[in-house]
This record gives sequence, C-alpha cells and structure tokens, in this order.
Amino acid sequence: MKVVEINIDFEDFHYVSGILELKVSGKKINDGLSEVFDVDNVLSAKFEVKEKYNSPNIPDGIKKDRVFGIDLPEKTKVYLPDDVTKGYSIIFDKIICSDKYVSDNGYLKVNRINSVKEGTKIYSTLVLEAYGLKKKIRTEVEKVTFYELFDKVSGPGKIIIEPEKELYALGEKVKITAVPNKNASFINWGEDFKSFKSNEVEIEIEKDYKFQANFVKARKEISGAKVLGHALKDVSSKDFWGNLLTPESNYNYKKNKQYSNDFWDGIGAVFALIFTVLGFLFHLSILGIIIFALFSALGWNLLYLIGAILIIWGISYLMKRISLIRYFGYFFNILFFLFIGFSLFNFFTNFKSDFNESRAIEPIPETKAQEKDNSTLDFVHHIKWKDFKNRPFETYLRVNSDFVNYERNIKKTLPNIRSENDYNLILKRLYQVSEESLYHVINSLDSIRTKNNLSYEDFPQVAVSMVQSIPYFAILDDSCNPYDYRDPSIRELLLNNPCQGYVRFGIKSPSEFLKDIKGDCDSRTLFLFCLLKHFNYEVAIFGSELYMHSVLGISLDKIYNEDLVFKVQDQKKYYLWETTSKGFRMGRIPIEMSEVQYWNLNLN
Repeated sequence: MKVVEINIDFEDFHYVSGILELKVSGKKINDGLSEVFDVDNVLSAKFEVKEKYNSPNIPDGIKKDRVFGIDLPEKTKVYLPDDVTKGYSIIFDKIICSDKYVSDNGYLKVNRINSVKEGTKIYSTLVLEAYGLKKKIRTEVEKVTFYELFDKVSGPGKIIIEPEKELYALGEKVKITAVPNKNASFINWGEDFKSFKSNEVEIEIEKDYKFQANFVKARKEISGAKVLGHALKDVSSKDFWGNLLTPESNYNYKKNKQYSNDFWDGIGAVFALIFTVLGFLFHLSILGIIIFALFSALGWNLLYLIGAILIIWGISYLMKRISLIRYFGYFFNILFFLFIGFSLFNFFTNFKSDFNESRAIEPIPETKAQEKDNSTLDFVHHIKWKDFKNRPFETYLRVNSDFVNYERNIKKTLPNIRSENDYNLILKRLYQVSEESLYHVINSLDSIRTKNNLSYEDFPQVAVSMVQSIPYFAILDDSCNPYDYRDPSIRELLLNNPCQGYVRFGIKSPSEFLKDIKGDCDSRTLFLFCLLKHFNYEVAIFGSELYMHSVLGISLDKIYNEDLVFKVQDQKKYYLWETTSKGFRMGRIPIEMSEVQYWNLNLN
C-alpha cells in the first residue's frame, strides 16, 4: 500500500494600508455634467505604509460595495513606518483606493496639488489613502491511497495481470490469469487466492494482495508404438543375444556400466541385468514367451523379422572387423527400419495399444498480455452519509484522470457565455460527454440500490442526500478574492465559503467534480442530473438569474403533496430540490427562493 500526495494551490491575500502619492499627467475634460481631470500617465508612485494585514484579515476601508483599482508602474516605491528614509521597490498585484475617495458614479475624487501646466498637458500630485494587495500561493497536500499486487510462480508457467500497473486505486477491477507452459498444467492458487478454483480470477482492489500460482510439468505420453520400437531396437543388438545365452557376461557390464554407442549394442545390458537376476533357467522360458507374443501379433511375418535381425546382427558383427563395411552402417540402419515397418504394418492395422504413463494434457492457448498506459491516475474518495430516513450509507466515488482531462478539453472548445441559451447549451454538451466518466459511480450506487432493495422513489433520496453531505465550494471563472467584485451577494458568498477560482464558465463537468468533490450549485445539479438520467428518472435543471442559483427538478408520478414546491414544464410537474445543503427534501428549497416564476428550465 502506498499513499500518493497531490498538491493543490490556493491564493492568500495580504494587504498593506497607507498614503499613496502619485505624480500624474493629464488634462481637464467635460463629461457633460462637470469638469473632471483625466489622467493620461502615472509618472511615479510612492507608498508610505502605515499598517499590514495578513490573510485572512481585511482592511476596514475596502469592505464597502465600491472597489476602485489603479494601474501603476510595474514597481512601486514603498516606505515602511520603521524606516521612512529607505525605500523598497515592490510589485503589487493591485492598488485599491479607499472607498471614501470613490464617488457614487464610480469616479476617483481626489484633490490635486502642485499642479503645473505645459500647453494642454497638466502635471499634478495626488495624495490619498490606499491599500496594496500581494497574493501568495499556498499549497495544500491531499493524500490518495493506492494498493499493490505481489505475485509469485511455482513451476512451469506464468501469471498475466490485466491491467498491469505498479499501483492500483481502491475499487479498481483487475483480471489475473495463470497460464501454464507447454506440456504443463495449472494446479491451484496459494496465499490470498486459496479460495479460487479457476485459473482466471477477477478481483476488485480493496487491499494489497499476495498470491502464488502453482504449476506442474506433465509426464510425457508414451504410445504403444514407441514401446515396441524401443523393444525391437533392444533385441536387435548383438549384446542382447550374448547376454541372453551367457548370463555370466553381465560381469563385464558391471565393470563398464556404460551402454555401447553403437546403434546395435545399446539395449542388451537392460535385458542382461534382468536375466542375471532371474537365472539361466528362466532364459529359455522368457524367450519362448516373447516369440509366442510376437507370433500371435505378427503371424508368419515374425519369420521375416527374425531373419532381418539375424542378418543385421551379422552385419554389425562384421562391421567391427571389416573397416570398409563400417562406412555402410547408416545405409543398413535405414534398411532395417524400413523392413521393420513393413513387417509391423499388419500389427498396427489390427491392434492399437496405448501405454500411457500419465494422462495427456490438453494444450491451453497462449494468452497475450497487452501493454497499457500506466500514466493515468484514479481519484478516489470514500464518503459516508445518512439519507432522509436516517439510514447510513457509504461508498467510493472514483474517476480516472483521462476523463477529467477529456471533459476539461471539451469545455475549452465551447464558446463564451453571452446569454442564457449559451449556458443551457454548455450544460447539455457536458451531460452528453459524461456517461463514461460516471461508470464507477453508477456501479457503486447501483450496488447500494440492489443491496438495500431501494424502491424507485427512495433511490433519488439516497443519491441527493449523498451530494448534500459534500461540503459546499464556490466555483468561479475568475479570482476568489471577494474584494475584486462589486456585487454584494458575491462578496458575501466568498467571505463565508471556501472557493476554487479560474474554472472555465464557473461550472465543473461531472468528472471535474468527482476529481476533488468540490462544487457549487450548478456543478452539483449537473452531476445529479447526469446520474439520475442514467437510471431513467425524469429530471431537469432549473436556474434563476434573480436568485443566482441552480436547483434540481424531478418528476415522480406517485407524489401528490401539493405543499411541495414544483414547476410545471411540458405538462410535467417537476419538484424543485436544493442540493447544496443538508436536510432539504424533494420539493423543498430555501424560503427566500421559493417564487417559482423566477425559475427557468436550463436542461431536461
């Protein structure tokens, strides 16, 4: 088991407050209401710091609805209160003017001093209270647990693992096959796999596994033809006849303990040893039995066989004495086997014998392992929750990084949001590409549904309560700094909730949500919409520009409670369902958002 750490970056916002002195150039213009000074260039900036504010502290002067930022030269000269003589050049991320200098119509209201006019251009000095913002990246580490497979092989064979990886995520399915070599067979599994009988095993990763595949080499099959062939080879040697007639010659065998290298001399020692033990009195009886058996099988062909053996034995004898005949040794060997084959033809056509020393092993087709890309990563989250009937549940939410990257790239191809219709099309496109990424989550929830025998009406309660139990995160397509926004509702949201910024469209696709289970209203409703659509529920997504919120809608025929909040769309009654907070049942949304005329259909 290994724990992999994933780094996630967050922005901290640090401020300084003080007096900002600007030397500017510009001209007077008339905007139709009054004469104003239009700044062309900021020639220099000097910042005398009075106080520092480290994150999460915020200066009081920028907690109003108006924010007025100034673009300054790249570096600003900063003087600290403990050393006003020595200046430091600092690059601020943003300079924010105190709200008291900002007019109701959004202009900067500052008196000019030390003004000098050159032609149409005016040079002046502006002095005002301001705040300098410095962003600092903070990295947090999230830990993900992975597991390992430890395999061993005993005997002639191998183990094939699909997919073959160094590390496996919790809940990942793996196929393991024990493949014996040629002329071998699989016996059984050992260690963690003792309970499995088949050579093919499929497991779902939930821990480290140690297993061993045991193989055995098959004993060679020996047919009756091979046995007879060896016997004929034995009795064709001159030593066989010598030992048969003179058992005492076996003493020479005991001294040498070697077989002759000559083709015709290799077999006699075996029978000589047997006849020596049994004694000379049994020699003739054994010979008679052999002759009777051969005559019964071969008939009168036995005479041809005996004649051939005598002839070849004579040739073998002469070969040791006449060097010229030695060169024809291979030729006579070939003639011998041809003659033996002809003589035994009738025997094999009328009698079949199989002297098996072991049963034959049917060959197993060779399995080819396919190499797979192991660079991907699974994001796994163990989640526990209770539904509205206080029943406990738990499961693993898992998604592969390939799906996260794929859906993120799909978002990059979509046009910017200019209207509600554009927003609706984005939701529809993200729904269309989400089916594969939800595969593991759908299987997990389907297992919960089957195991707990959940009814058609109960299952959505379990799914929605699961998402409600996940902590809320604001998702923005821009900065998470609350003081970058004039809208008081957005400021309040960011001041009271964690945030994830720079997410395209400010909405996560289902796989992006599963990666870190951080999402806001529309990310959650899209995830639940895709999930319940797979289980054939009539669901919809409703959004409100007035409430700046998104909720799930579901249509169930067996619900007759008129007190529930619903929206009729296409002659169907959709009950609105809040997904960002715990405890909201179907047809219940916050009272301040319950006016249904402000909810519009985004996707169904």
